[in-house]
Parts: sequence; structure tokens; C-alpha cells
Amino acid sequence: RQATVMTYNLYLGANLQPLFAATPATVAGLAQDVWDHVEQVDFPLRAQAIARQIDEFDPGVIGLQEVALWERGASPAALAPVYDFQQILLDALAARGERYRAVSTSRNFQSPPVPLASGGVARFTDRDVIIVRDGEPASVLKVSNPRAALFTARIPLPNPLLGSLEIVRGWASVDVKVRGKSFRFVNTHLEAFSPQVRALQAIELAAILAPSPVPVVLVGDLNSVPTDVGGAYGILTGALGLADAWVAVHGA
Repeated sequence: RQATVMTYNLYLGANLQPLFAATPATVAGLAQDVWDHVEQVDFPLRAQAIARQIDEFDPGVIGLQEVALWERGASPAALAPVYDFQQILLDALAARGERYRAVSTSRNFQSPPVPLASGGVARFTDRDVIIVRDGEPASVLKVSNPRAALFTARIPLPNPLLGSLEIVRGWASVDVKVRGKSFRFVNTHLEAFSPQVRALQAIELAAILAPSPVPVVLVGDLNSVPTDVGGAYGILTGALGLADAWVAVHGA
């Protein structure tokens, strides 16, 4: 059986790092900069281009990272979605006649409501989402056993303005059956800003995937390259024994 899968980091729309060092005097201005950049990036327009690529390759299963949810309101109790990247992309696909649905989601880092210089508050939620082609007969494409969890290895954010949060990342999986043959499809986004935390997350993931009764296809933004033999790449290709699909298709 042959199955086509895809991975795509949607890009959350802004750089949050300056906000992590905000003070009471600077937080509203920095948050406004973030919000303005999200609007400038124009994900609804970008989603049309991403949908075109998906339409071209017609994958049965897709792992998406940085599937942002940006909410805004007059107060924390009045927050409402403004940019829901998941729904925007699904709508862009539907407009091309490509029906997909979300089947497994890891909800990762979520900010507290942050004040904006232009008024009101905003909140950001990061997600990794698996979507599958909808409407296929179960004999052709069937998904089951959706799972998702957060890694225990995390980077702390000691800024009291942010409630002393942590950068939380996780993984999501689903079992896929293609014309009677099954595999486990796993999607993740490993830590970008700490090699140590990233390696610990890879160790956690390897332990989770090792007992799989069916072959594993892991996709994601792994933030690790082939020379990272002691880090995530080495752990997932060495200890876990996954083959690097890029090397298999394109060479070293």
C-alpha cells in the first residue's frame, strides 16, 4: 500500500520573544507590535497558497505545526477568535474542493490575556494538529485511536507578568489504515530554543513510540539536523530506529 503524507509549519505569525521580557511599562506596546505583525503576515492569504500545495500533492494525512489561535476582546472574559489558523486553512481547502478534518490536536503553549496599546486584550494559543482527507470510504482511508500529550521537559518563563508560565510543547498521533494496512502517524514540534530540553523531549517521544504495534511515521518541526547525533535527530534515528525519509528520497 502507498500512502502520501505531508508536514507543514504554518508559522504562528509573529516573534513572541520580546514579549517574554516585558515590563508593566512596555507590555502593551510590545503586545501591540505582535498583534500588528500577525495582521501584516495575512494568514488567510497565505492559507490559500498552502491549500494549493496540499491540493497539488493530495496527501491523505497532514501534520501541521504552529496552528495558531489568536483571540481578542475588550476584557479577558470577552475574548473571541480573530484568526483561527486551523479553520482558516480548512476553509481554504474546502474552497478548492478538498475536504479535510482535524482528528488529533496537541494544545501547547497558551499566553495569558495581554493588554494591547490600542485597547482591549489578546491571547495566543499554539497547537499542533493532524488533519485527514474527509469523505473517503473506510475501506480506503480510516483513522482511529487519536492521542495527544504534552512533554514534561519544558523551558520556564520566569516573567511574573506572564504568570511564570512554561513553553509547553507536545505531540499528537492517530492510527491510519490504508486499504487494510495500518501505520501510526505522529506529529510534533520539538523545542527550538534549548538543545537540552529538545533532546529530553525526543527521549520522551522515543519511549512513547517504541511500543507501537504498527509502523510509525513521524513528522513535525524537529529543530534538529543529521549532524545532531547526540540530540533529537540521533535519538529518533538511532535509539528509536526511524529512517530519515528526506535522505531516502533526496540523498544526504
